[in-house]
Amino acid sequence: MLTKELARDRSRTGAAFFDTVFPQWPLRITTESLSIAHSDACVLGQMCGTFNNGQRYFHITEERAIEFGLLVSGPPCTQKTVDYQLLTEAWRELVLDRQRQAGPLLAKTDVKPPVRRKRVTKIATDTIFSLLYTLFIW
Repeated sequence: MLTKELARDRSRTGAAFFDTVFPQWPLRITTESLSIAHSDACVLGQMCGTFNNGQRYFHITEERAIEFGLLVSGPPCTQKTVDYQLLTEAWRELVLDRQRQAGPLLAKTDVKPPVRRKRVTKIATDTIFSLLYTLFIW
């Protein structure tokens, strides 16, 4: 069971990690749609497309994801829903604070996200089909 303070501590730990590996991370987060409980709307999801893509990209184990406030452990239950809400609120506060600190940089910075595996796969698939089509036509 999480408390509000524990959720804040975990989100600060996660933010410190992201600061070292991807310093522009707060600029990639849309706080209005942020939801730690949803794979595509969580911090990793907004940076990398899905939670799993982000987990692979940043090499974050399940234990580390819990430590960073990105995941709640235990079986599905009502308390888990409350814990995700607490983590979402903690991350939202933290991201908004970081975005306020960035201020004018938000409008001027062109932050590139980490490469999404989905996009790479789509490009690779299109290229392969194009090559095969060319080979069979000739």
